[in-house]
Amino acid sequence: MKLTELITDPRLAYHDELNPKLWVSSDEDLELDPQIHDRLMQIATEFVRSLKVPDSAIVDYVLTGSNANYNWTSFSDIDVHVIVNYTELGTCKLDLEDCILAKKTLWNDRHDITIRGHPVEMYASKSTDRLVQDSGCYSILRNDWIKRPTWRSIKIDSIVISKKADELAMEIDQIIDSKTNDQKTIEDIADRLWKYRQSGLSKGGEFSVENLTFKALRNNGYIDKIREYARRTYDKSLSLESIA
Repeated sequence: MKLTELITDPRLAYHDELNPKLWVSSDEDLELDPQIHDRLMQIATEFVRSLKVPDSAIVDYVLTGSNANYNWTSFSDIDVHVIVNYTELGTCKLDLEDCILAKKTLWNDRHDITIRGHPVEMYASKSTDRLVQDSGCYSILRNDWIKRPTWRSIKIDSIVISKKADELAMEIDQIIDSKTNDQKTIEDIADRLWKYRQSGLSKGGEFSVENLTFKALRNNGYIDKIREYARRTYDKSLSLESIA
């Protein structure tokens, strides 16, 4: 599938309802399907155990992102943020944030958990962090909305998104096809993609050109493609295959 086709593909759709695989009506409101709520609680508990964070430091488990909004797709992750109060963690010779980030990355790399076809992605966020403001936020601990998503009329600039996605995809392909082992070149494109998306989220939210461009690349496998290439080349740079 060409990237230009992704812009009008259902994977970048906007719906009149939240994902019916996850949400059920209850007393004229929406809440998580009870089975899903219980399973997310279990997953979050196991994730916290892997972080070795005390219960006293846990503020909430929050579901946010596309699956708490109207722009969900069949490819959308279930994004769960474990909110941590760092002041409860005491002091440490190592940087606590880096330690927890490393453990979070290790968890997601080691596990392939899905719920009704949607991958579960775990995050560890500081209690002072601001989650995406125009997305819904649902407290798994309280089983209630923190912020309900608001349906609104969305106009997607498919021409601009298609052009930017094609340009970035071509750049990724050129790096991989050239078989470069220059870590700086590879890290630069990865950093630019991350900053590009974060800039879009902070300025224009979920439906910014930058975020939708990133999603088009991700849905077509390009984000995983450059991440895997970065991992392979980095591991190769540290390997020793023969003795001189």
